[in-house]
Amino acid sequence: MKVIMNGQRINRLKGQIVELKNEIVNIRNAPRRSQMDDGFKIDSEGDEVRDGFKLPCKNLEELKIFDRQLQEDQAFRKKICLKIYRDVDKERSISRNLGEIIRKLITQNVAVQITPLKKTEGKEVFKELTLYACLVAVFGHKYGSKKEPLDYKKFNKALGGVLNNSKDWNGGRRQRGKRAMPQNDNNPKPNDEFFEGIFQEE
Repeated sequence: MKVIMNGQRINRLKGQIVELKNEIVNIRNAPRRSQMDDGFKIDSEGDEVRDGFKLPCKNLEELKIFDRQLQEDQAFRKKICLKIYRDVDKERSISRNLGEIIRKLITQNVAVQITPLKKTEGKEVFKELTLYACLVAVFGHKYGSKKEPLDYKKFNKALGGVLNNSKDWNGGRRQRGKRAMPQNDNNPKPNDEFFEGIFQEE
């Protein structure tokens, strides 16, 4: 039964990706970044009172509401895909683009509660979201072609890198490094004499 359900999910996901690719065929002709209105940004979307979410989603409940709207509202889905497409800089790596875009869609608090591809106890699976299908479709148009389609393994690896390292967002790695440093009172403490000769008064 579990194998059948997984097969159904995969087929549904493939169908979503194909549908989304068809929906954004004309996005290639979208205005360039310099022609865009300054207010046309991913993270300006949503209203907490009206819609139940505001990007970036601050908790899993907001993410589920946002994702449900992506799934059910075709016009909304097209708009978000277009915004993501315009935010992707092809001169940058897939990993860097994914990192910047995902941070505009979800906060660190949400990211640490999500696993990229495989089910983990107590975590949501990003690949099961309609948002994942949107990202695959957009990045497929941006980086792929009929002759050389998007490398899904490369895309998924980049996605895994972004989400698995979400604990390091907002300087998390630097803060952990500070906590790990031994506190030694015998370490020399810089004073005015220490800096003498380095910062000369003019």
